[in-house]
Amino acid sequence: MHALKQISLVAHDNDILRIVSNEVVNQAKHMLPDLRRITIFLPKQYSQTLLRDFIVEEASKYGKDAVLLPNICTLKNWVHEQADQKKPYLSQYARELILVDAVKQQPDLFSSANPWSIANELLTLFDEMLLNDVQPNDFNNFYDKSNTELSHALLHESDLIKILWQAWREQIQHENYTDPIEIYAQSLKNLMPESNAHFYCVALNKLSKLEHDLIYELSEGSNLSFYAYASGETLSCYTDAWLTGYIDDNTDTTFIKSIESSHFSSFMNQVFDNNDTSIKYRAERFAENFPNQELNNFFSIYKSNRFEQHCKAIDIQIRLWINENIQNIGVVTTDRKLIRRLRALLEHANVAVNDPAGWALSTTSAAVVLQWWLEIIENSYTAKQFIALTRSPFFPITDAKLHQQSINYFEKEVVLRQKVQHGLSHYRTRIEILFENNERHNERIDENIFQYLLSLLNIFESSAQLLSKLRKGNKYPLHRFISELINSLKPIGLYTKLNNDAAGTQIIDLLEKQAAQFKLIDNNINWSECRRFIARILDQQNFKPSSISNDNSPSITFCSLEQSYLQKFDTLIIASVDKNSFPSTNNHYVFFNEQVRRECSIPTWHDERAKQLHQFRCLLDSAPRILITVQTEKNGEIVLPSPWLEAIETFYKMAFSSTLKNHELEYLVDLNTTSVLHTTRNPSIRESKQPNPVLIDELIPSEISISQYQSLVNCPYQYYALSCLKLSPTEELQEELSKADFGSLVHESIHAFFVNVPALPGPFTTNVNISNRNEAEEMLQLISKKVFKNASNENEFDTKLWLARWSNLIPHFIDWEIKQQSKQAPKKHEIKVNANINQSFEAVGRIDRVDSSAKGDVIIDYKTGQTASKKSIINGEQVQLPMYAVLNDNDSQTKSHQVEFVAIGGNNSVKSTATIFGDELDQLKKHHLERLTEFFISIKNNIPFTALANEETCQRCDAFGICRRPYWSQ
Repeated sequence: MHALKQISLVAHDNDILRIVSNEVVNQAKHMLPDLRRITIFLPKQYSQTLLRDFIVEEASKYGKDAVLLPNICTLKNWVHEQADQKKPYLSQYARELILVDAVKQQPDLFSSANPWSIANELLTLFDEMLLNDVQPNDFNNFYDKSNTELSHALLHESDLIKILWQAWREQIQHENYTDPIEIYAQSLKNLMPESNAHFYCVALNKLSKLEHDLIYELSEGSNLSFYAYASGETLSCYTDAWLTGYIDDNTDTTFIKSIESSHFSSFMNQVFDNNDTSIKYRAERFAENFPNQELNNFFSIYKSNRFEQHCKAIDIQIRLWINENIQNIGVVTTDRKLIRRLRALLEHANVAVNDPAGWALSTTSAAVVLQWWLEIIENSYTAKQFIALTRSPFFPITDAKLHQQSINYFEKEVVLRQKVQHGLSHYRTRIEILFENNERHNERIDENIFQYLLSLLNIFESSAQLLSKLRKGNKYPLHRFISELINSLKPIGLYTKLNNDAAGTQIIDLLEKQAAQFKLIDNNINWSECRRFIARILDQQNFKPSSISNDNSPSITFCSLEQSYLQKFDTLIIASVDKNSFPSTNNHYVFFNEQVRRECSIPTWHDERAKQLHQFRCLLDSAPRILITVQTEKNGEIVLPSPWLEAIETFYKMAFSSTLKNHELEYLVDLNTTSVLHTTRNPSIRESKQPNPVLIDELIPSEISISQYQSLVNCPYQYYALSCLKLSPTEELQEELSKADFGSLVHESIHAFFVNVPALPGPFTTNVNISNRNEAEEMLQLISKKVFKNASNENEFDTKLWLARWSNLIPHFIDWEIKQQSKQAPKKHEIKVNANINQSFEAVGRIDRVDSSAKGDVIIDYKTGQTASKKSIINGEQVQLPMYAVLNDNDSQTKSHQVEFVAIGGNNSVKSTATIFGDELDQLKKHHLERLTEFFISIKNNIPFTALANEETCQRCDAFGICRRPYWSQ
């Protein structure tokens, strides 16, 4: 690249935009008020408004209140304007789709690779080749001339690029596509600007070879002024490394110092100084020149090992600055998770924020609704997505009350009670049966609910009809998939609702524009590839929420390192300054390493790192007060600070024998009072008293189950809320087999092993012993496979995993059964039993199994989960086994002699636990009968159900939110 003839270097603690605006107006004052022949190139568009304001301000000094402003733009936009291209450009995604097709046409080269990831990497490489005027043969020349020892694999890599490059270029030319990067590269080579034009280049630190060549040509044939930030005229710092391609011995350099040189800026220049002296020596010399200079007042560091603590620290610091009436606060970070959490914290404190970057469009609620719609079609209308979509604010509703009643009925009766988890035809059949039963039994369910649900199912089916056909097809053009997707949203009303939402409108516009682009491309891909491509588009596009603020409110701006370039703030937070973000670590290439790219004049990661360091250095002088934060641990792993930050800390410690820690912020973060708790007008929750209700006559039960009795022992108020008031929580929708389901299926399998169950194999009619062990195991395996198959749902894979787990345990169960039947014989299975407590009340329950032994009945309860300890049973805390004995004694002529749990699965074994027998069991039966008798007497005497506030019980109590324990008055 050619060095420039003249360049103006600006000290970091100067405002380069103010300097340029002053130079523009002073040099063109004879042209005022018309400055349109001047063009100013900025690296990005973020600072255009600010520069325009500065120019107007400077022009007003010459009495010109109205000014025709210069053309302020990026170099790329200006070149495209000059090119005057009539035909529309291919979008980036359309270019990628073409390259995917080219990759697929080379199956021998990429047999197992993902064509989408290959195409994405290749597209970046090809763009760099175009903009740096590199041809595939340049790679071959590099290998041939000076790298004879390179492996055959590397030479083959060069051939791959050449083949794909040619395929890519030929397809673009054959289809007569307009590629934006190719047009841009050609325009850079052929552009002939007006001879009387004047150009200003402001901080252009990321120029390709062709862009650099154009700037050089402009400096030769026209008036051109180039301004760049630098540490000094000698470029002695690492932060100036990016400028080496712009300056040589013949370059006329001018260094523009600030009027009042900043000690902080001098400090940073010394930190990043690129000379032979050690950092210790430089630090000591700096301390000699500034012996009393402490930087803590306007530069500090905060470190935390927890995410929430990290967020709280930044939240506190921002609110402290707001209280000082600071208006322009910047937060620079690459951590999007941190930004979203900070936005929530600040908005909770009624502080509006400006986030020009936004967040991934795929994470918005509008994108989630679109995802649900596609999943509904893919997964045969699974209940979870169906209900979620119908309860979404994006779902159109004409009668809100009827809609809510209908969906609640559908969830409770069809999905939860009838266990119908998917399929429009299954839903429709079940609803029709429920409607007939409602008519036949003259129940009071509104007929409109049934009609509404049937109508809703019809709308879903008709809306998705054409899109569903693509699901069953083989391959088709991507634009057809997108068009059918958009069309499917219209009958159901989602299209209109999405268009009334900011993120939804952006999604619809994006899909419609891409569909038009993809029509130009000859491609055929399957459903899953279409889905992945749409997901990529939504993930790569950002949604930028609107900021609600007024002229008097402070401006809180979130931005990336690149977006912060040339901006100035009153105060600044640089957050998450760790080694993975400052600099970024994206230096892994699929094709060509750093050495090859450098030799062939393609930008490398080291070039990018040098420019990032330059931007970071500029950022350090963009505000008079700066806080840097680091989270030192993520997901249990240590995260090292950025090497740039470590250099600053090390230099400061060597200079002043101190640290830059923000001790005040560390103290404030540990205080609970520094968090914003309530910012709305809603009244705070009042203090509550410990619940102590009395049961009214209408709610007095006539029976109590074993589980209800256990609830009573745990906490009387829990029993009152869940059993008497029947406030049990709604059962959750589950698409996969849960632990509770697993236990139920194991019970069913064992029951069919002993008892004849219709539609299931079995039972095993003889005693299980060593001689027939194999036959018994085979029978239980056969029964279990049938039981689990009948329970199989959409997630068949999870069901198979649970079956595999039980199948591995069956041999252990048979071994336990052989040992068990050697002492006693199975007598009864899955029996419902009850026992009168007094004349008005009874206890009821279901016993898994009763065996007969010489000393009496042995009661067995199978457990696939956690079992109660024998100690908790003896002391009366766990009631199940003793109460089974009480109920069995009432049902059987034989006295219960022993009770036990059979733990199935613990440590991959089957064994008896918590065995209680003889006098010990008799004492427990007597104790529980007396306790239940006293309980039913207390109900008649209006004894209250007092909440016990037992810590262990409260942690897993479904009535915890009703008793409001955290708000009890002390």
